[in-house]
Amino acid sequence: MPNYRVAKAYRVITLLKCLGKVFEKVAANAVAEECERRRLLHDRQCGCRKRRSAIDVVGRLMERVEEAWGRGNTVAVWLMDVQGVFPRVAKGNLIKRMEQMGFEADLVRWVESFMEDRKVTMSIDGKEGDCMHVETGVLQGSPVSPGLFVIYFSGLFGQVEETEEESGSEGISFVNDVARVVEWEDVGVCTQRLERCAAETTIWAKNNACHFDIKKTEAMWFTQQRKNKEPTMNARVRVQDEEVPYNKDATRWLGVRLDDMVTVNDHTERTIAKTTKAQNRVRFLMTKKGLSSEGCKRIHVAAVQAMALYGSELLCHGQKNRAHEVQTLLNEQGRRITGCFRMTPHGALMKATGVRPAVAVLHNRV
Repeated sequence: MPNYRVAKAYRVITLLKCLGKVFEKVAANAVAEECERRRLLHDRQCGCRKRRSAIDVVGRLMERVEEAWGRGNTVAVWLMDVQGVFPRVAKGNLIKRMEQMGFEADLVRWVESFMEDRKVTMSIDGKEGDCMHVETGVLQGSPVSPGLFVIYFSGLFGQVEETEEESGSEGISFVNDVARVVEWEDVGVCTQRLERCAAETTIWAKNNACHFDIKKTEAMWFTQQRKNKEPTMNARVRVQDEEVPYNKDATRWLGVRLDDMVTVNDHTERTIAKTTKAQNRVRFLMTKKGLSSEGCKRIHVAAVQAMALYGSELLCHGQKNRAHEVQTLLNEQGRRITGCFRMTPHGALMKATGVRPAVAVLHNRV
């Protein structure tokens, strides 16, 4: 539970007019179509874009690591997080960025009009404050805001990769979660390259009113070496005035836990444990609170299954074992929905509940 004695525990909810959201949705579609049609955004920049999920980003990171291993190199990754995404968008910098990217003049003028002459009134516990003028940031809740942030943030990738072209660094992002990837035979060289990327990123952030949360900054090291990894893992990446060590345990990024061998075993174990706890909570609702069988099925499909299957696309090479684990969970779901005995045939159980078998579910996600 958040500590509500601390100001950052509170989240602002922006109340916008519904009619205005209709126009903003039209503008958001126009901006998105312009970006995709002309390929204005960085190819590895995901989030707030159609058909680009967080799992796609993690999959690209795993693919890059395997490619580097094929060349006999190891991989170092620097993970960073932009603090305060939408409030950081500066109007002047955004308009300048859109003009540099060659957006149509009508879209640029609309965005400029969208971000000017804005006022906000804070209401806390029913008490309203004074009306204040807002000159920076986009509205969190507006359909067009995510697309504008992606455009604003796109300048980071080109600047870092052009400056550090020799290092072959690659930027991968999902909204405000960014990974900077470098490869080489030696951990020292990789660390130096990450530090140069970090310095260039810091320069871009200062020029564009952005701030990276140093507390959420992490470094990962991927290697095929199975022994004597301690000296390598003791290296540190210097970011601003802080030294960030390489994580020795599995690292959680975008909801997926990766270890230094690019396996998701830890992620799978934790997911199964979380799913089992969620099933027990649903069982409590049925036995103690009178939840109906139909309601139980809806919760299982919408929440419990979604939790169990998150990241399963990354396990396409080992789906047989994964299918067995998921099927065991589905069987337990079926018994709790219908109240059948443990010895009930699985085929009849799946048919009675309308839940699809694990193999079919996993096949559709790959």
